[in-house]
Amino acid sequence: MSPVRTRLLDYLERRGYLNTPAVRAAMDSVDRAAFVPERQKYAAWDDTPLPIGRGQTISAPHMVVMMLEELQPRPGQRLLEVGAGCGYHAAVAAAMAACFQSFMGGLLVRYGITLSMRATACRFRDVT
Repeated sequence: MSPVRTRLLDYLERRGYLNTPAVRAAMDSVDRAAFVPERQKYAAWDDTPLPIGRGQTISAPHMVVMMLEELQPRPGQRLLEVGAGCGYHAAVAAAMAACFQSFMGGLLVRYGITLSMRATACRFRDVT
């Protein structure tokens, strides 16, 4: 784990957002910098939303943590997210669950826990 990532996760714990080892491990396993444009990579581990283009942002890490702490996905569960944006939340959730599906732009995207940190889609199929 990089020092900047450790610092962010420690901060989220101190602030009371990050409470469980499973969520921390998932957040640690996915490189947020892989989901932001090159010009934003310097701020990838700041606890703030960042622009990713077309008027959209990647969620601040504390928001991703809040969603996953509430959801508490477990291995063997199947998850569906509608509107996955850049895929960061989907990648972190996929690190916790066996199967994660995301519906975006008429495509059903499936993520598996053995896929790369970029949450490379393992299968696309048109569901419209």
